[in-house]
Amino acid sequence: MESQTTLSGHFILLCMPAWGHLRPLCALAAKLVKERQDVAITLLIAGEDCNGQRTEREISRFFSVSEADSQAKANIRLVNIHEQGHDPFVLKPIIAQKFPGYFDKLLNCKPVQCMETKRRFDAIRKPTAVVLDYFLLAVLQHIRSVTGRNIPVYAWVASYPAPMLRIFGPEELGGFGDVPTKARTQAEATGRQLEDVMGELYNPSSGSLVNVPGWPLVYDYEFVSQERTPGVPITETFRAAYIFASECDGFVSIFNANYESIGLDATRMWLAKTNRPVYAVGPLIPPGFGDFALSDAAKQLDIASSTNGGEFQTFLDDMLKRHGERSVIYVSFGSFWWPKKNEHVWVLVDALLEFGFPFILSHASPMAEIPTGYATGWVLTHCGANSVTEALAQGIPMIAWPLDAEQPANAIHLALILDVAFEMLEVRTGQGLKPLYRGAHPTGTIEAVTAEARDILQKARGPEGERKRRNAESIRYKWKQDWEEGGDALNSLRKLLTDHCSQD
Repeated sequence: MESQTTLSGHFILLCMPAWGHLRPLCALAAKLVKERQDVAITLLIAGEDCNGQRTEREISRFFSVSEADSQAKANIRLVNIHEQGHDPFVLKPIIAQKFPGYFDKLLNCKPVQCMETKRRFDAIRKPTAVVLDYFLLAVLQHIRSVTGRNIPVYAWVASYPAPMLRIFGPEELGGFGDVPTKARTQAEATGRQLEDVMGELYNPSSGSLVNVPGWPLVYDYEFVSQERTPGVPITETFRAAYIFASECDGFVSIFNANYESIGLDATRMWLAKTNRPVYAVGPLIPPGFGDFALSDAAKQLDIASSTNGGEFQTFLDDMLKRHGERSVIYVSFGSFWWPKKNEHVWVLVDALLEFGFPFILSHASPMAEIPTGYATGWVLTHCGANSVTEALAQGIPMIAWPLDAEQPANAIHLALILDVAFEMLEVRTGQGLKPLYRGAHPTGTIEAVTAEARDILQKARGPEGERKRRNAESIRYKWKQDWEEGGDALNSLRKLLTDHCSQD
């Protein structure tokens, strides 16, 4: 660790205790200290699913055993502020309660201690910037109450532009706009409960057309493909995100122009109206990821990152020998989600067996924890941002089965704009079974799901599937260039550092 007198910058990073938000934030922390070794990162984490051991393992993917890398990695201070709990939305108010004590110590250059490891981190210079999950509004408000705008706070946006614009963007960009104000006005005029009105505004079903920059037209209800997941406070989450986006000093995001250039440009123009930057530092992936030419040490680290890594690697090696390259379909719905109807999953399994596809069905296991390599040909995914990034970074096309949150928007982009995925429509439930603007009208019957699964698997092995693979490979190549000298991602990272690093 650099001494307090030689550090030019100190970033505090904190996100929702969900692996989909934390994983790319680990990558950001690693890339910041590797780019400049006079920078310190205090990465605050919470909960059991995002514990220190798992987070440390993910960070280690970005470092070799060289002395320079070891010194850089030492500048990341991993501090668990509450080591118990699983549900991100239960942990959210606990984070808001615990954060002020840690922030006060960091602001006054005092030592802090990790609750999980009991490790004590020495005092260093005060923070020069905070990168904070846009769902953590109470934390932002505390920082503002203590420091005003003396320390910039940036929204950590672990999703791609279109779903972000929809949730808290202005109406002219296809967003919901100022729902809190609109809901309050309607509630006062009608005498209805504010939460009820706000819930309706955030879950429209009228069939109005939505025009997000760079997208085809869609109906307002197409952003919800399944029945909502119980226990997820969508209304309050969206409300907080809108206020956060209005009050923060800019965005630090996984955005990337080679994935969604028009949406990124629209976001930049929107924030430029209030003189706020967008640091687009995506794709946030480990060095060499997707090249399939990793060193033995890197391969062993990949295997060690998964509970069953060795077993999966043996299976993949065997399938590569028996079926050839790109033969395996990897099926995963991420670390949090699962389809509403199990019978739809079994229909898919039957179709995979019928067509002779070797496959891995993984539950609650993020994709990069399973070594993919040359054997994996397709990824069937819920379209969370991490899974999408990891698939495209390897040039692997997808079969999209979106469930909730930003996933339906990602599926539309992958299937209709980038042409790197087939989207399963018949697996929709609830409001997702309404007619789609593109002309489809899913029914959700077992017969329809069976027919669609067979059709997609057949196309995956044909010319249409090969076209999607070529498109995915093209993105993989462009993303590799983004982190080379002169690349967009590297330039954005350096700009973030330059803007917030200077000697006192």
